[in-house]
Amino acid sequence: MQAHHALKLLRRHAGLINVHLAVLIAHWTCRVAFLEVPLELLFSVPAMLLGLSGVYAVFTLTLAAAVVRYPGSTYLRLWFAVFLLASAGSTCIGLRGTVPLAVSDNVGFGLFITALGFVWLGMRSFFGRYVPYLLPIMAALGVVPLSHFFDESQDLAALWRIVYALAFAGFFFLLTASELRRSIREEGLPSARAAAGVYSSFSFVHLAALPLPFLFPVRFDGLIPSSDWLFGLLFLSLMHTVAAVFLGIVLSNERMAKAMRYLADTDELTGLPNRRAFLRRVEQSLASGAGGTLLIADVDHFKQINDRYGHQCGDAVLKSFAAMLEQLAGERLFAARIGGEEFGIFLPGLTGPHLDLLAAQLCRAAAVLQMEHGGKVIPVTISTGVADTSGSNVSYEQLFAEADRALYLAKRSGRNCFRRLPQIRLVHEAGSGESGETSDGERQLA
Repeated sequence: MQAHHALKLLRRHAGLINVHLAVLIAHWTCRVAFLEVPLELLFSVPAMLLGLSGVYAVFTLTLAAAVVRYPGSTYLRLWFAVFLLASAGSTCIGLRGTVPLAVSDNVGFGLFITALGFVWLGMRSFFGRYVPYLLPIMAALGVVPLSHFFDESQDLAALWRIVYALAFAGFFFLLTASELRRSIREEGLPSARAAAGVYSSFSFVHLAALPLPFLFPVRFDGLIPSSDWLFGLLFLSLMHTVAAVFLGIVLSNERMAKAMRYLADTDELTGLPNRRAFLRRVEQSLASGAGGTLLIADVDHFKQINDRYGHQCGDAVLKSFAAMLEQLAGERLFAARIGGEEFGIFLPGLTGPHLDLLAAQLCRAAAVLQMEHGGKVIPVTISTGVADTSGSNVSYEQLFAEADRALYLAKRSGRNCFRRLPQIRLVHEAGSGESGETSDGERQLA
């Protein structure tokens, strides 16, 4: 929910990024046209770094609003830190030659590498995983010794800082891609695959660029760096950043939609699927012609349990029985709470009297679920009705009516047992009465 609102803010203010880029381009165009500023300044490494800093600043402000709204969210704070550190680091590096070298080289690169690591940490936090803060910080501190190793040449030290930053960028983006690939297996969000591809591409670009500082050394005009390949790499970074952010919006929307579907299809008390989800699952199976077996299990004397021991005790009974059903659930068995004390179990594609064993086992297992209240043991039993069909023209309502009639027979037989009706093969004609609704008098036996 928090990630959804944060990324909703990003989407709402996404136009600011386009405005910023447009203003930046217009600014440099005017300077080139009217102030005769050389084109080399427009397409320079410092100009691109400062442009990146502006884009990061827009994301920083947007995420700041989200952090204020949700101060307890770890991943929002990490995402905010990513763009704050990246903006500050890009500014420091872009102002090399204007600010002291200790600021541009040590502080700037340190902040930027920390931001790269926090990209990975933010993704881990987003998926609810452990966040190892120490690794990005240790990586960032590694830029400081480079000044001492190459103290005789600031340009050589700057070259190795670029190599160092490229290596860790590729490393952290690769880790981020692996987190997304892992989420594909765990959550199955469609956009996670595309996001993993973006971060994998991002990682490849940085790792592939590692030999370039040695093959095509960065030139320094005084202390200002100049390099065609470095400018191109920064431009690709801008494109990847925008793509990653907007894929994050899609990713969050998909997760939110999945969460909403879960809430709509899940019984709040027991955690099992609710009647709506059960109806949809059974209808899909019947429509495919696979048929199946439907069991309706009803807790015996549930009203008396509520009246004598309280609704809290009654809820505990339902939760215990639901937990047992959840252990049985799988591809071949779908269980749900379809009423107050009524549970539905459907076995798609499975029919026949041999499934009576399952109904009998359910009755025996429920009898073991004896609850204690005030030092007294509360006996718990269930009655179960069974109906099945192998036909392709039987509706859910017909199958449910047959199972409900079988449940009524189980209640009439003394409860704590199951009953089965003959298999439904054809659609019953209207008014035949063979699969009509159970009467009110029959329902009172529950």
